[in-house]
Amino acid sequence: MKSNTSIKNFIKRLKFYFKNYWWKFLIIAFLLALDLVTKALIVPQNKEAWQEVDIIKNVIVITPTRNIGAGFSILQGKTWLFISLTIVFIIVLTIYDVFYSKKSKLYGIATAVILTGALGNLIDRISFGYVRDFIYLKFINFPVFNVADMALTIGIGLLLIYIIFYAGKNKNNDTNSQMQNANNTANNKENLNIDKTNNDILKNNENTNDFNILSDKDVEEKTNSNDNNSQINSGENNAKDNN
Repeated sequence: MKSNTSIKNFIKRLKFYFKNYWWKFLIIAFLLALDLVTKALIVPQNKEAWQEVDIIKNVIVITPTRNIGAGFSILQGKTWLFISLTIVFIIVLTIYDVFYSKKSKLYGIATAVILTGALGNLIDRISFGYVRDFIYLKFINFPVFNVADMALTIGIGLLLIYIIFYAGKNKNNDTNSQMQNANNTANNKENLNIDKTNNDILKNNENTNDFNILSDKDVEEKTNSNDNNSQINSGENNAKDNN
């Protein structure tokens, strides 16, 4: 029973995620297409077709390269390790993204861009055993990279901005909301106690008034009884005098 409930809750959560965050898939599809198309055009399988082109002379150069390492040409020759780690990373990030409840537009864009970068390079490693890079910042001799690498870097940067400037604020807002709810509960409880006390006072006053009314009635009845007795005694006395 518990497993069936868990599966139903998971499916329900997925439906909610796809319904409200469909725009993330548009971002992923667009950036992934941009990454794969640029790789196919600039770094074709035929190495004889590769061309080095200066976009900005001695600053940005198109340099087709096959990278058998990680992003930015680091850790060469660990292809299957990177494939395994990337798959695990994508699964974990996707599950966390589905169940994370405090989403914002910035968070959604950041995770979408990160997933695009991871998927772009994963497709290359599975298909070719290497990653196709082509952007070279010659003026600082930076390692050659591609659109997927840029997506990963930008996405991580956006996520850090979200964590530093927004996640803490959301947490504080949640804390303030909880404190406000607690205060409201306490105030409502206090108001209920006051109302109860007032009701008790009113009830006591009503009981007192009822008692006073009964007392006055008893006094009146007693007075009338005494008057009747006096009249009877007076009549008896008159009868004796006549005798």
